[in-house]
Amino acid sequence: MELIKNLKSNNEINIIWDFDGTLFDTYNLIATAMYTAIKENYKTEIYYDEIMALMLQSIGYSITEIAKKINTTVDDLKKNFKKYYDEIDPSQQLPYPSAREICEFIINNNGNNYINTHRSSNTLNEILEKNNFNNLIKYSVTSDNNFPSKPSPESFNHIVEKFSLNKNKTLVVGDRLLDTQGALNAGLIPVFIHENTRYVFEDDEINQEGTIIFEKLSDFYDFLKNI
Repeated sequence: MELIKNLKSNNEINIIWDFDGTLFDTYNLIATAMYTAIKENYKTEIYYDEIMALMLQSIGYSITEIAKKINTTVDDLKKNFKKYYDEIDPSQQLPYPSAREICEFIINNNGNNYINTHRSSNTLNEILEKNNFNNLIKYSVTSDNNFPSKPSPESFNHIVEKFSLNKNKTLVVGDRLLDTQGALNAGLIPVFIHENTRYVFEDDEINQEGTIIFEKLSDFYDFLKNI
């Protein structure tokens, strides 16, 4: 496979990570904050599983769809959701098993780790710092950069151009189609972690040409160690 051959050619592999649901295990806490915001502020309920399924498409999409369901505005729902989410201690939002090891492995093999996320710089940096993870990340793109949302390639292109990355040696790791589609749109190598979104995206949706699929992050780590 040409892709594996390119990765083997030297050790300088870079990763652009999605954050929520890929690098850090935050989905349950985000969904719980949304569930509480709906119940406490709108005197109605949406099943937790329904909230989670919408969130796995994207958090922005979930807020838009839920606002329609409960007959409120997106801005009002965002405000109330943020109130409950901000009460969660960043130290409760932990990296996935193998996440730290993969980031260290990349750095030890002359590469770097980057983050491309739709969350704000403040919340991202709080979580990274509380988990002693900030030293493993070279640079992050957040909502503060005001790039078009993934799957637009613009945020990926910004990282590639800023750090002169070799596209044939740059992996984009995510758990949603917007991550892999964004990678393909930018000419990068998409890696899909299927564990969280197994029941959201069909295999034929994910299995686009050039996409590498792993069930868990630990499987991806095994792949990296053996290429």
